[in-house]
Amino acid sequence: MKFSGNIWLAGAAGALFPLGLAPFDYWIASFAAVAVLFACLSDIAPRRAALIGWAFGVGKYGVGASWIYVSIHDYGPAPLWLAGALVAFFVAAMALFQAAFAACYARWIRGRLGYANAIGFSACWVALEWILTWFLTGFPWLFIGYAQLGNPLRHFAPVGGVLLVSFVAVLSAAAAAVVVQRQPLARRLLALVLVFAPWAVGALLAPVHWVEPGAQATVALVQGNIEQD
Repeated sequence: MKFSGNIWLAGAAGALFPLGLAPFDYWIASFAAVAVLFACLSDIAPRRAALIGWAFGVGKYGVGASWIYVSIHDYGPAPLWLAGALVAFFVAAMALFQAAFAACYARWIRGRLGYANAIGFSACWVALEWILTWFLTGFPWLFIGYAQLGNPLRHFAPVGGVLLVSFVAVLSAAAAAVVVQRQPLARRLLALVLVFAPWAVGALLAPVHWVEPGAQATVALVQGNIEQD
């Protein structure tokens, strides 16, 4: 199967991506999605890369933000056609962020060294997630770092928060795609190091105690049990 420039494969990868998060928690799905997107962005023009990124974003938000339809239709209550149209517009608009990310990577970051591309790709990804935390009040949803709660990469969270977890996760996934590309053996070996290094460091961070127990206190939490409609 040809990966580079394949818009349908990019869209399918985007739809696969949310399966790494709750309630599914198949973190390997997010890894596979990122690796496929990285491969799809190989050796294509920035304009085509933007289209690939947009397709990935449509799949990602179409599946991962489908709950918005329930909010609008069931609790709005908006008619089916209006709720569907609003969700479609939201998904298409959010996918533009992925398009911009892909275009910037293809135009200014991507080079001939696969392992360097994996690092640059990861940096662009985290820059996008950071922007999504504040731009237009922010929509910090579907971050790949949140999908790593069941593996050693979660131990990066006390060091640099979810964005650092996202960086090492994307780096490992993108580097895995480089390993199977047609690259000189030395470069592929460097990429292989980037695949496993985050996991090794995460395992070393596991026994570190970042906080010490303090004084105990009793608290109460009251939540209203009111039907939203």
